[in-house]
Amino acid sequence: MSLYNFLSLTEIYLKEMYPKLKKALKHILTFLLLSYGSIGLLILLFYLLNTPEAKGWLAGFYRLSILGYYFFILLVLTFILTPLYFNRYVKILLIFPVSLLQLFLIADYFVFKIYRFHIDMLFIKMAISDFKGIGLSPLSSFVSILVVLIIFFVNYKLFKLAERITIPYIKSLMAILLTVFLAGQVIHIWANYYKQQFIEQYTPYFPYYFPTTSHSLMHKIATKHPGWLPKPVEEAGTQLELGRQKQSGLLQYPLKPLQFNDSLTQKPNILIVVLESWRADMIQPEVMPHIDSLAQQVDRYDNHYSSGNVTVSGLFGLMTGLHPTYLSYVQADAYQNQSVLTKSLQQLGYDIKAYTSSNLDRFSLKPIIFGHINDDHYINFMGQRADKNDRKVIDQLKKDILTESNNPWFKFVFLTSSHHHYNYPKSFEKFKPLPTNSEGFIFDKDIDPAPFLNDYKNSLLYEDALVHEVLEALKSSGKLKNTLIFLTGDHAEEFNDNKLAYWGHGSNFTLYQTQVPLLVRRPQSKMVKKTLAPTGHIDVLPTILKDYLGCKNPVSDFSSGLNFNAPAWQSKDSVRGLIQTSYKDKAYLIDSIIYATGLRVQSYRVDDIKAINKKYDYKRINRLRKEEVHFLK
Repeated sequence: MSLYNFLSLTEIYLKEMYPKLKKALKHILTFLLLSYGSIGLLILLFYLLNTPEAKGWLAGFYRLSILGYYFFILLVLTFILTPLYFNRYVKILLIFPVSLLQLFLIADYFVFKIYRFHIDMLFIKMAISDFKGIGLSPLSSFVSILVVLIIFFVNYKLFKLAERITIPYIKSLMAILLTVFLAGQVIHIWANYYKQQFIEQYTPYFPYYFPTTSHSLMHKIATKHPGWLPKPVEEAGTQLELGRQKQSGLLQYPLKPLQFNDSLTQKPNILIVVLESWRADMIQPEVMPHIDSLAQQVDRYDNHYSSGNVTVSGLFGLMTGLHPTYLSYVQADAYQNQSVLTKSLQQLGYDIKAYTSSNLDRFSLKPIIFGHINDDHYINFMGQRADKNDRKVIDQLKKDILTESNNPWFKFVFLTSSHHHYNYPKSFEKFKPLPTNSEGFIFDKDIDPAPFLNDYKNSLLYEDALVHEVLEALKSSGKLKNTLIFLTGDHAEEFNDNKLAYWGHGSNFTLYQTQVPLLVRRPQSKMVKKTLAPTGHIDVLPTILKDYLGCKNPVSDFSSGLNFNAPAWQSKDSVRGLIQTSYKDKAYLIDSIIYATGLRVQSYRVDDIKAINKKYDYKRINRLRKEEVHFLK
């Protein structure tokens, strides 16, 4: 067949199909508007009634715009199935996306109202496998089946009705819906940049709702057009007071105001150092000689896990003492929900400083961890390559250690040279060969990991030298003996350890992406202990508050973690359970088994993703789920 004939036939086919396609799209769109405009809006109305009252027209408009979020998800899913329309025997299947979404929203509404968490795939698996564990009675099961039948029947009737009627001005209506939805997302981008709780507080109330954020875009606009947008809170030193409310959301953190022992005479300096992507097995004399030597002289936790496989989860758990699943609730009012650690330190008269080469403005980590911190107390070098930024960070840190007064201080340090693409000065190029293409693993899943691991080790060798400089500065200034030091990583880094082409982090919850070192140097302590029992990032904050700051409250008032040194640490559970998150998934770590839930449910051994686990410990999972809602009203 010639090209001319092929094009001619294609043109004829398209001319014949166009009227049919136009009819199909009109029918489908009419059905979606009928169904969503009746059943869908009725369901979402119940969600809205359970959210905080909107303060002002802007919050009211944004709250209503959320309704469009699910409509456009539904629109995309249904249009993907449009080819089914041209087979009269299966086109009725087009009611399934609508019906399933509506059933999910109904079920999630009641689950969230009762348990204060949204339905995920693991919950569905538990509901199917263990009715009693979920708490479904025979009556509720019968009602559920009845609701399913009603929803499908009503949508079937609406689908048939949509074939015979025409909604006037349907294009204009769609344009209005799209405009309202997009306007709502623009409002959220603005609110996220300025940490406006009266907008952000709605996010946790809706299932799988991921509103748009763009800190970099807003920063560019604010920089180029200062007349349009004022500087954000942390730069301007003042706060936009647009409809702020105290404790109006679901979160109550802490449960009770913290009280401290007045007889505490000597307050230790506190230094927390976090190294980007630091694996637990990298404390080796040839890779990190100074830290390896330090590890022989301080408390060492060799079964320690981050709160996730990405930076935001790891730092959030470490610095708030909360399970990372609380992140969205804390973000809803980042300043109000500032970490109880730094808030308490401020009240106790500590000087607080942060030193980092990372952008902690992302995900509101900066206000969550430090609240309203002054610019001169927030050392953030980001203008050059990571190793050069880290060099500046450490130089400033050493200068402050050597020159500051003897007031008690808290310093948080986060170095990022060990983040892919692994940066370090040429003089630290010890391990070879190095990769010819730093992203070669993207194109060849079976590529030799050794060069990439060498590159990573060189970056850790460099960071090891930087940390050593800090310790030497503490020693020479005479402040080391009264300084409590925590040295850890935000998450780990995989180099195809699972032999399934996983690289870096953020993709699974095996120990290659979640197990990190934890070294603790206690002030004026000659006792050294090595701990093999499982510990987590969430345990650091309660240990500091209870053992070194004299907090009188029980740990359960302010943290999901446990005090390392309390007797209850070993007795609370026969084996420790931890919660971890990524950007999109969540996992429960129980007895060396990962129970991951996201778009799909997986369970595997923490040291081998190929070792599939088929027996689910629903009792222990439910225990951890209760911890996820402990701080929710």
